Amino acid sequence: MAVPERKTPAQFEGKTVRQIEAILIARRVDRIVTERLERPAAVQRAKVLATALTTLTPRKLNF
Repeated sequence: MAVPERKTPAQFEGKTVRQIEAILIARRVDRIVTERLERPAAVQRAKVLATALTTLTPRKLNF
């Protein structure tokens, strides 16, 4: 069984190792920053939802 030749992603084509490393590091930093910004917002939404579910009384819907 032949091993398929690995293809380089188009954005890395013709770039130096240093440039590729810079791209990968920038991606990682971007992901970490995004996660740190999104997590508190998600926690806040979860708290609001939990409060709403435990304190609000259900209402009868009139259609």
